[in-house]
Amino acid sequence: MRRAFFLRVTAALATAFAVAAEAGLRADAPRVWETGPGYRSARLTIASGGTNGFARILPAASGITFTNLLPESRHLTNQILLNGAGVAAGDVDGDGRCDLFFAGSDGRSALFRNLGDWKFKDVTDAAGVACAGLTATGCALADLDGDGDLDLVVDTVGQGTHVFLNDGKGRFVRAPFVLNEGKGGMSLALGDLDGDGFLEYRSSARGLVHQGWKDSNDSVFHDDGNPADSPIALCEVQGYVFDAKRRMARLARRRGDTLLAHRLEAEALTLQQRFAEKFR
Repeated sequence: MRRAFFLRVTAALATAFAVAAEAGLRADAPRVWETGPGYRSARLTIASGGTNGFARILPAASGITFTNLLPESRHLTNQILLNGAGVAAGDVDGDGRCDLFFAGSDGRSALFRNLGDWKFKDVTDAAGVACAGLTATGCALADLDGDGDLDLVVDTVGQGTHVFLNDGKGRFVRAPFVLNEGKGGMSLALGDLDGDGFLEYRSSARGLVHQGWKDSNDSVFHDDGNPADSPIALCEVQGYVFDAKRRMARLARRRGDTLLAHRLEAEALTLQQRFAEKFR
């Protein structure tokens, strides 16, 4: 009999992302957004008389029906797959609500649009992010091309890192290139943590101090022998960013967005110059 290993993310996320009604958080309350440099924020409306804690919302009520299925035949030959595949949360269609993307380890991922009032709708196929055939192991939503909407990045085992560009309305186009082609990653996070223009990572209290391809506690150090502290900008990661910006610039030009293409090319050149100054 063929058995399957189930990575149960549905119930966990229904609990983790569904803040309790008994905690007093009103999902349908109107939001007043305040804008800042590169971000916007809004205060949550907390009803009086609530209690602390969470309330579980079942898949039948939330509409989140995704389960990461992994056949035993696969995880017995590659136990890395048992680490899971990841979840990314962000507003992909600009309606002010947090949508959820679930990475799938056995060839299909899923995107659920937030309808409000803790209701979600599976829009995977319409959004173009099923990731058919990809053994996804990690994902992140970030504005890669600086156009104000969240793009999708998906890590895989042995198939590289794939980029999906958002049109601003929650529909994605897969970029015509693969980063780290033929290689794999287990998780990812994107951001310039200290405002110096480089893509960096910050170690968690429980994780390895030095990550990237040199996973250890003492493999990244300064000229004087002292270990590097977070945030850490790996030189090869800056190369990935430089390459991605130039490739996305070519894609933008093909789509007729000359302004975006020029901006991405300028950003790549600025990164190249800054890299030459700082990485010696």
